[in-house]
Amino acid sequence: RNFHISDKNLKIIRVTSTESPVTIIHRAKLIDILVSNLPREKIHLNSKLTVIKNEIDFCDLSFANGLKLRSGCTAIAEGINSISRTQVFPGIKIRWAGQAIWRGITTVNVPEQYQHTYTEIWSDKKRFLFVPMDSTTMFW
Repeated sequence: RNFHISDKNLKIIRVTSTESPVTIIHRAKLIDILVSNLPREKIHLNSKLTVIKNEIDFCDLSFANGLKLRSGCTAIAEGINSISRTQVFPGIKIRWAGQAIWRGITTVNVPEQYQHTYTEIWSDKKRFLFVPMDSTTMFW
């Protein structure tokens, strides 16, 4: 995949490539994949994480309802005020960057030139990113 920085006229001003595999997936589709492939007893919804202790081969997790788990692989979706992020990466602080973000997904026939590219448009104090999820769906 390539990452293009473009001006407001879509003139590319910088290109960065990655050899790492990248997948863009809708959150609902990811949840469906996880639910259909994990045993139900391994999924804990509406559980407030209070402590995460990150070890080399596992994590010990404690929840407000008293549940304690040890897991070799953990997926946590807590949002902006993430307990896990502050405990696993205590040196990283959330900061106001002076920007607001709106996100969306739209159905569109993605032109070939954008099918394997992240494109971010820079204009004055505005930025706009669009990334194809597949040949007919665009995340922005």
